[in-house]
Amino acid sequence: VIVVVDQRLSMFFGSRRVMKSVAAAEMAALVGWKSLSQGDRVGSLIFSDDSITELPAKASRQHLMHTFHTLEDYGRRLRQAETGNSAQLNQALKKLLNSAGHDALIYVISDLDGADESTGNYLSALAQHNSVILGFIFDPMEQNLPLGGKLAVSDGQYQVEVDTSDQHLRDNFGRQFQQRLNQARQFLRARQVPVLPISAAQSVESQLMTMMSE
Repeated sequence: VIVVVDQRLSMFFGSRRVMKSVAAAEMAALVGWKSLSQGDRVGSLIFSDDSITELPAKASRQHLMHTFHTLEDYGRRLRQAETGNSAQLNQALKKLLNSAGHDALIYVISDLDGADESTGNYLSALAQHNSVILGFIFDPMEQNLPLGGKLAVSDGQYQVEVDTSDQHLRDNFGRQFQQRLNQARQFLRARQVPVLPISAAQSVESQLMTMMSE
């Protein structure tokens, strides 16, 4: 089992409960523990806007804890990130394609920021010899920016004011989300890659349990 976790600046967003980056880490932890309990070897590829860390697959609790510590470190560094890099998604998938081999179960956990035709090609190539599941992480506010006038938005350190009555801003927010959602659906239809939509505003565990039981 290989768990690919997106920790880019685009994931540092959340309107309720947790940031998308935290929801992605929660899904990675749930998948990791379940896989290890079933006797599988668990590896990972964690990426930010400027770095990629790849850890080999091992059937070891200690190794899995090391993976989580690495993921935690990426989360801390995300608070200091200033510039996003949408192209890093494809760089991470390209690196994985060169090392994944055959017969792995690969979870790609991301908000798909920057996904394009190349993203689909990489997923398709991975799915030729492996099983690929896409965990599409989103926040409800990305679907519909609330009409609340001027709202204060903070990353915990800095704060800016956003005018949610600006129709152009609202349309742009919704359009970007719809583009990423359409990309996920295209990957599902064209490449038989199952897509699990995960809301950062709800319990990741309960969402996974519901979808896995369907």
